[in-house]
Amino acid sequence: MVLTCDGASTDVTDVIPVRNIHEWNSLLRRSGRSLVVAQFHTKWCPYCRYMQPVYSRIAQQYDKVVFLSVDADEGRDVTYQNNIRAVPTYKFFKNGRPIDSLSTIDASRLTSVISRYQ
Repeated sequence: MVLTCDGASTDVTDVIPVRNIHEWNSLLRRSGRSLVVAQFHTKWCPYCRYMQPVYSRIAQQYDKVVFLSVDADEGRDVTYQNNIRAVPTYKFFKNGRPIDSLSTIDASRLTSVISRYQ
């Protein structure tokens, strides 16, 4: 399931960019009981640039998980609210509440956590 910032829902799995706290809160609220995975990254971080296509490929494997992407520099309010101290960081949510966090560039660790909570 994919939610978009404008309220639409589609069957095509993709990563949804989140630009501000209003979009963030709306997407978390509308995700219901689905697992939400949020990637916090920056444009200048080489590890983040490495993980971008990896994260997109992982998102295509899980049709019942909502994948979000937050540029930590542009979405400072979202980054601050989630206490992000390093990038790339992945936060996991269920029912709008955080359930886990992971800072990694290891795709297998990321997919392992997603599989555990989906």
